[in-house]
Amino acid sequence: MKKIKRLKDIEHEKLRLRLLQLEQEKALQQSWNELKTGISPLQIIQRKWVEAKQESSVSSLVDTIVGYSTEYVSRHFGEWAENTLHQKLDKLAETLRTGKTNQKTETT
Repeated sequence: MKKIKRLKDIEHEKLRLRLLQLEQEKALQQSWNELKTGISPLQIIQRKWVEAKQESSVSSLVDTIVGYSTEYVSRHFGEWAENTLHQKLDKLAETLRTGKTNQKTETT
């Protein structure tokens, strides 16, 4: 730092340093605000969504559609198979029950 000889130079230097301080405080506040908004859950989701849209291509869209379709079909097929199996087992149990009842009545 240079040697200051006059009072006016001291005041000028003081003003310059105050201006520098205000600029740095403003930059710090702006960075802090960007950081706070940047780590909010909504901002994170929005960034991820934009990244996904930029990275997505036709093949990944097709992969996604195929994946969801397969999941849908397998889930509904599983439910259908479960219901069918329960119905068949119920019929079998009823047949066995009525068959045993008929055998008891025939032997008496």
